[in-house]
Amino acid sequence: MGLIAADKESKRLGEIIRVIKLPHKLTKIRVPHAVILVQNFFKKDAEVPLLVDKIVKVKGEYAWFDIVKKDFNEDAKFYRKQNQRNFADYDELLDYAINLRHNYYFENKSPLLRRQEKRKE
Repeated sequence: MGLIAADKESKRLGEIIRVIKLPHKLTKIRVPHAVILVQNFFKKDAEVPLLVDKIVKVKGEYAWFDIVKKDFNEDAKFYRKQNQRNFADYDELLDYAINLRHNYYFENKSPLLRRQEKRKE
């Protein structure tokens, strides 16, 4: 694409590299997203998708989005972490911890817990 993405206050967000259809966060219907490449010094590159509906205007080589740079940086941080190998979503970790605790305490799969149960009998 080659357009430069900017926020409400005309601060540079990054470069739009492509437009793809991704599922919406709430409705899960595939809608077009503009993928913005964010390059920061001493940080890994991040590709942040933004809804095309958030575009306010396009003039020349700039496209203005209805977003604040602070919120965009939080999204960029999330997508930067998501590209790491050891990244796990907080909700997934919470589910994993609950299931692990449930299996450990209630199903007595641990040999140590089995011995304790035998001693009680």
